[in-house]
Amino acid sequence: MEITNMHQTYFSVLNTRPRVALAIGQRFYPMSFNRIPAFTVVIERGDAAEVGIVAHTYPSLYDVGTARRYAWDILNTVAQRLQVKPVEVADVDYMDSSEPSSLG
Repeated sequence: MEITNMHQTYFSVLNTRPRVALAIGQRFYPMSFNRIPAFTVVIERGDAAEVGIVAHTYPSLYDVGTARRYAWDILNTVAQRLQVKPVEVADVDYMDSSEPSSLG
């Protein structure tokens, strides 16, 4: 699978059951004046797939939600390639210290 909105990308499908695919890449966003790295994991769960995406930009006065937008761009690309409609399970802001602990 080619993820066209990730640059300098490493992509691999592991030989495991359930199948797991990993993608690590980054994209330059002019509005935030930096590159945003992203780590994506896709885990096959029977007739569904679980997708986890972590995109992070260092705190910046010019970051106007670009990391979140980048994560959604990646999710939409994966969903199009798998021909599925994504369902949001959690949208976590790791800068809010109470959110990660509430995931369990």
